[in-house]
Amino acid sequence: MPKKIYIIIFIIAMLSFNNAEAQKIDTNKVKQRYSLALSLGWSHYINSIVTVDSKDVHKDFFGGSARFLWEPGYRISLGFEFDFFRIYYVKQALAPKIVARSAMYAVPFFLVARIRLAKNFYFSAAPGITMLYSRITGVGNKVKSIQWSFSNFQFCASYLYPLNYHFQVGGEGKFYSIGKVNDLAYSLQVTGVYKF
Repeated sequence: MPKKIYIIIFIIAMLSFNNAEAQKIDTNKVKQRYSLALSLGWSHYINSIVTVDSKDVHKDFFGGSARFLWEPGYRISLGFEFDFFRIYYVKQALAPKIVARSAMYAVPFFLVARIRLAKNFYFSAAPGITMLYSRITGVGNKVKSIQWSFSNFQFCASYLYPLNYHFQVGGEGKFYSIGKVNDLAYSLQVTGVYKF
């Protein structure tokens, strides 16, 4: 065979190889991934109850959250999150042998938009709805109620350190605004993330 044919075959093979490598690199840069994060930590209610003595309002509790994100390989990720925490607990003596107890729990459901600010540092904003569960005991029968709050926001700052390709650990600071009861809360949580 003439040398020209060998040269043409070699050039075509090299161009095909380079094109495949370029496509591989581009795919890695924008590889779509998903992540599941579970968090647990301390939450604090910013007291807005004016009809009860502040010393009777318990404001510090443990809470948790779960978040699922679509991470398309760019700085912005989208997903949803649900949390669970107690907003407040009130214990108040109404008479020598009558103690009233009241508690409210929040279960928010958020749509999350998260942006990577720098390596391992993230910030997210999330609007959503919240189910508020209340329980009162101590005077007659127990009273339970469920209300829905539709004007809620969560802001979150995160530091997530990668252990390997799939796992990250870190911490998050969250701030909540619950529109229905005009209440505020914040939380500090330890977070574990699995990417798949």
